[in-house]
Amino acid sequence: MSIRNTIIDNLISELDDLKTVDYEADIKKITPFVANYLTEPSSNTPMLMVTDEGNDTLLTEDPTHVCFAFNVTIYGFINKDIKYEKTQEELNEITASIKQWINSGPSLGDNVYAIQFVECTGNSYDDQGKALTGVRTRILYWCVKGTY
Repeated sequence: MSIRNTIIDNLISELDDLKTVDYEADIKKITPFVANYLTEPSSNTPMLMVTDEGNDTLLTEDPTHVCFAFNVTIYGFINKDIKYEKTQEELNEITASIKQWINSGPSLGDNVYAIQFVECTGNSYDDQGKALTGVRTRILYWCVKGTY
């Protein structure tokens, strides 16, 4: 498995911490991004979905090591028949919980030396109680040349 895939697997595993009472959002499910998330039953939400954006930026290298950064967006989805104000509150709690989790210094593996908050990507709503928010992160990692 590539180092990057291992990092994503570790990220999804570590996000399980958000299911604890120490965070604002009451997260029910964590998964890689799923195209049919709109059909998730309300009992599975709020849920988080992780998307590797596919970019890789070379930060630095020496004769034996390379350092890269790539972006991952963590989407929060709710499917509840609640008013707009309550929906906005829940999305804000998801965003706050993700930022708190990032700042807690999660362990994403030996090759990762930082995960950084980049931005909130905005919220989208529909008139049936479904809403989505996103938090873009940047993961900085290193590897031995040739072991990507």
